[in-house]
Amino acid sequence: METTLASHETRERIIALMQTLSAESLPIVEAFVRFVQAQQAAALAQPTLWRYLTVAALAISLGRRV
Repeated sequence: METTLASHETRERIIALMQTLSAESLPIVEAFVRFVQAQQAAALAQPTLWRYLTVAALAISLGRRV
């Protein structure tokens, strides 16, 4: 998973928010995180119209053929 400065800062903010929650609230947060993980896995598993195999080609092969 790619970690950028923005994603690191977001993780830090989420952790800080979670630390303010009561212990009774944490199972709800866990359930939400598991839900998001499942949604992400499902999205990656289902092919979409814009996903296609990309094949590398030399630039010269893209030129006009006569």
